Amino acid sequence: MFERFTDRARKVMVLANQEAQRFNVNHEYIEHIGTEHILLGLVRESPGVLATVLKNLDVDLRKVRLEVEKLVKSGPDMATVGKLPQKPHAKKVIRYAIEEARNLNHNYVGTEHLLLGLLRDQEGAAAQVLMNLNLKLVEVREEVLHLLGTVAEGYEVDAAGPADEPKKGKGKTPALDWFERELTEIARHERRELSGKRAIICGSTQGIGRACAVEIARLGAEVTLVARDEQALRNTVGDLPADAGQTHHYVVADFSEPDAVRGKVEEHVGQAGSIHILLNNTGGPPSGPIVDAAPEAFEKAFAMHVLCNQALARIVIPGMKEARYGRIINIISSSVRTPIKGLGVSNTIRAAVANWAKTMASELAPFGITVNNILPGYIDTARLRSLIKVLAERAGKSEKDIENSMLAAIPAGRFGKPEEIASVVGFLASPAASYVSGVDLQVDGARLATQ
Repeated sequence: MFERFTDRARKVMVLANQEAQRFNVNHEYIEHIGTEHILLGLVRESPGVLATVLKNLDVDLRKVRLEVEKLVKSGPDMATVGKLPQKPHAKKVIRYAIEEARNLNHNYVGTEHLLLGLLRDQEGAAAQVLMNLNLKLVEVREEVLHLLGTVAEGYEVDAAGPADEPKKGKGKTPALDWFERELTEIARHERRELSGKRAIICGSTQGIGRACAVEIARLGAEVTLVARDEQALRNTVGDLPADAGQTHHYVVADFSEPDAVRGKVEEHVGQAGSIHILLNNTGGPPSGPIVDAAPEAFEKAFAMHVLCNQALARIVIPGMKEARYGRIINIISSSVRTPIKGLGVSNTIRAAVANWAKTMASELAPFGITVNNILPGYIDTARLRSLIKVLAERAGKSEKDIENSMLAAIPAGRFGKPEEIASVVGFLASPAASYVSGVDLQVDGARLATQ
C-alpha cells in the first residue's frame, strides 16, 4: 500500500503511529491509528503542507493538537510499543490519498495527498477537528490545490516521489479539470460501505441473484451463496470481488426442501458467524393460468418462498439484533401491485411474501433491522425469456411480437438489467438505508406508473 509514498509521507505515518500510542486511554482508540493521529502526524512534519495551509487560512497550527485532545484523552507517552493497525477511517483516508495522487497525475503519494484524503473523509475525527476550528473543508481543499498549482513562498511541495525514483516536476492543474476528474473518480470508485458485514444471497448463481452477489461483494461484504447447483456455486464464488480482503462461501441447498435449507444454513452460520444481510431470491413457480394450477403447485411454491424465507430469517435475526444492524431484502415481483398474465401461482405467492415482509418490518424496526421488498419489472433474465416463449406459444404469436408488446408497456422502452436490481439491493443493504423499511420498491422502468 505504501510503495508510492514519499519519505515525508511515510514519516507522517510513523508519527501517526506514535500519536496513536499516546492516545491509548479511551478504549475506542486503544491500539488503533485514526484519522486524528494522521492529522497530528502532519502537524509534526513541519514545515509542511498543513502548516502552510493553516497559516494561509489564519489558523494557529498549535490549535490542532489542542482540539484533538478535546476529543481524545491522551495516555502516557509511548505506552504501547510496535506498529498499530489502522482504524477503518484511517484506511479509507490512505485509499483516498492514493486516489488523490492519481487524480492529480502524480506518480507518488505525498503529504499533500494525505491531507486531501483527510478532507474527503468528512465523518472522520480529523475532519471534525478542522471543522471545530471553524474551517470549511471545501476551502481547505481549495487552498491545498492552490498550493499544488502555484507554490506558496516557503512551502516545499512533497514532489520528490518515492525514495528510489528521481525528483519529478509538478504540473499546474486547473481547478475545473481536477474537479471533473474527481467527480468521475467518485462515480467509478468501488465503495466499501459493507466492509466487515456478512451476507447470505439466495438463488445466486444466475440472473438477478448473481448480480446482487457481485454487488454486495463489491461493497466489501463477505458473501455466502445459497443454491442447488454446486458447480455453478463454485464458478460464481470464484467470480466474486474480494478487494476488501473478504472470503466468500457457498452452501448447496434446494429450496424445495425447507428443512434441509434450514439445517445447512444454520450449520454454516454457526461456523462463519452472524449474518448482517439476507437476500431472499428464489426462482418463481412455473408459469400458467391460475385455473389450471393444482393445489400441490401452491403448496410447493409456498414452501420455497414463504417457509424458506421464514426459516432463514429466524436463523439470522438473533445475530442482527445483537449487532443492531440487519437487512432482509426480498426479490419478489411487480405482480404484487398488478398481477402478471400467465403467472397465476407466482402472483399469489409473491403477494404472500410481500405481506410476510411488511409484518416482519414493523416487529424488527426497534432493533435496527430493516425488511424491504424489491418489485422487479421485466428484467432481461432466463426467467423472462422463458415467460416470453410460453406466452408466444399460447397466443400463437412469435416471441418477437410478445417481446414488443411488453416493451410497449414500459415507458423506459427497454427491459431492465440484473445489475440495475443489484444496485438497488446494494443501497438497501447499506447504512444509508437505515430508515427505509417495510417498502415495496418498484424497479420497472415506470411500467406500473402507467397502470
